[in-house]
Amino acid sequence: SQGAGSQPVFAAAGGGMWTEIENQSLTTGETDVDYIDFETLSTDYKDFQVVCTNYLSDTDSMHFGMQLYRTAATAYDTANVYASRGFDSEASGRDKYSGTATTTTTIIFVCANQGSEANVESGNTIATIFDVHSTTIPVQVLYATSFWVDNARMVHGLGAGTCSDAGAVSKIRLMYASNKISNGDFTLYGRKITT
Repeated sequence: SQGAGSQPVFAAAGGGMWTEIENQSLTTGETDVDYIDFETLSTDYKDFQVVCTNYLSDTDSMHFGMQLYRTAATAYDTANVYASRGFDSEASGRDKYSGTATTTTTIIFVCANQGSEANVESGNTIATIFDVHSTTIPVQVLYATSFWVDNARMVHGLGAGTCSDAGAVSKIRLMYASNKISNGDFTLYGRKITT
């Protein structure tokens, strides 16, 4: 209370809301790109989320995912340092793709065997990247994905991934494992933690 006759004063709201940081779009008919990079992972935010809408490749059955740029490595990790565990409804509940300490991948898979631009079989993904500035715990990614197959049925998938090497991450790259992106809308959000 500020005393009789004074206006009440409220404490500032805490953090926790997602804030849009950057958006990149690519439309069918424009020049295809190898990847979408988000290069502003400010220390103002602890966790980040990417929303990927209606992304397409011009080749069928492509794997979509992400790579991480660890600050200590001074480059995107492109070797077999990622692990992904997930399943989708097309695989009848079985593991769709995986990686372990001894069987790793070149990207964190978030969508496997997605359809093609020719068939308008777009994918949609929400992926959360947790505690990217931690220098002691490997960054973890949690994702949910939906996509069309054969332009006739919807597939959904859930899973998680990580980089086997610990270290703060300062950039995120979205890409197909072996083809270009021909369409899509990609938005980066950050979640600020205030104490």
